[in-house]
Amino acid sequence: MSIKMPVNPAEPSAIFNNSVSGILSKDITGAGVSIALTDEEAQQAVTYISGTITANVDIVLPSETKIYYVWNDTTGAFTLTFTTSGGAGVTVAQGNKAILICDATDVIRFTNDIP
Repeated sequence: MSIKMPVNPAEPSAIFNNSVSGILSKDITGAGVSIALTDEEAQQAVTYISGTITANVDIVLPSETKIYYVWNDTTGAFTLTFTTSGGAGVTVAQGNKAILICDATDVIRFTNDIP
């Protein structure tokens, strides 16, 4: 993974620890239709998205090679799609989890949705 992260001199292993066991918990209630994850957010091992969505939402991942463990815990009659800027994306159904792979261009489904 080549996502660029600031290194905390007091905790040089923080990047590794987050990529192995970190959890991003992001409530997107009232957010726009395209939400770009920061490098720091995308670096986490698990991406947990919650909140009530009022339109189809794209979670835009950095164009970096990485495996994503995602959980769509949103509500509302709309879709949540994980994509890169300009690349193909994967929709994960509400209440489901999935393993996705970003190849630095597209997001590819590795597993079916897991309830």
